[in-house]
Amino acid sequence: MHRVKKIHIKGFRRLRALEIEMRPLMVLIGANSVGKTSILDAVSLLSASAAGKLNITLNSLGGVADVSTRGQSANITLEAEMECPGHEPLHYQLEIAAKGQGYTIPM
Repeated sequence: MHRVKKIHIKGFRRLRALEIEMRPLMVLIGANSVGKTSILDAVSLLSASAAGKLNITLNSLGGVADVSTRGQSANITLEAEMECPGHEPLHYQLEIAAKGQGYTIPM
């Protein structure tokens, strides 16, 4: 069974730098405005990128300017580490940088 082991989020909304070790069942609990929805949106954006729907999902979240950590790095970095039985572990990384009204994916 394929399983995401870790998620790394950097520069996304108020999440300056966060690493989450994933478990089979996870529950996000916390007060309002502490980042629960930001975590879910970051995972959705990472998933959309892997599915070829980055632009649509990023636009639905308001664009790069709305999801970047204000006053911090202009780049957003999202990473996932995944176990793939019978294969090498998969490491997927997405970096997005604001560019004018849009964005670019630095190499």
